[in-house]
Amino acid sequence: MVVLQILAGILLAVLFWKLVQLTVHILLTAVSLFFLLSLVFPGVLLLLGSLLLVMVSLIATLALLCIGASFRTKT
Repeated sequence: MVVLQILAGILLAVLFWKLVQLTVHILLTAVSLFFLLSLVFPGVLLLLGSLLLVMVSLIATLALLCIGASFRTKT
């Protein structure tokens, strides 16, 4: 049983690390695209910033749900 919990913890850590990598990649790509678009359309920066905020909050919510689900007790 302990080995299963250790393996589940390792799997959760790997999934969390992949989520962090994906988040950083998406953020860097989005920020670079936003800056390029803001050079062409200066007024769009406010709209794109709010969309970026929504994306980050959705990813953070997903991460919190995954962490919360990992501590769920099974009865």
